[in-house]
Amino acid sequence: MRNQRDVWVESAGTAGFRGLPASQGSADHARSIGIDLSAHRSSPLTAEKIAEADLILCMEEHHHAAVLSSDPAAAPRTFLLTHFLEPPRQDTEIHDPHGSDRADFQATGEQVMEACRALIRNLVI
Repeated sequence: MRNQRDVWVESAGTAGFRGLPASQGSADHARSIGIDLSAHRSSPLTAEKIAEADLILCMEEHHHAAVLSSDPAAAPRTFLLTHFLEPPRQDTEIHDPHGSDRADFQATGEQVMEACRALIRNLVI
């Protein structure tokens, strides 16, 4: 893996909204684990972002399908985030808790963190 200073991570949504703050549930959960999302603003996934990305990670299958619909050539670098879990769970989604209660946001946050840790282990090897 390259030096971590060479890694750029960006969030983009398939719904196409730009400039919205993080949802209250996301902000509350992030704050509970020491992350401040007050400056976060939503950004739509664009053809340019897809073309520039070395790796595209999706929480849900419909996100994955939206990426491939926009750019079929992105298939070799587009995965569900759970793909990197051990054992790989290629068909397992991490559901977006938008509109859910605090417990759902916490569960989703834990799933994302578990998958990100697995991704890092896979990239380092």
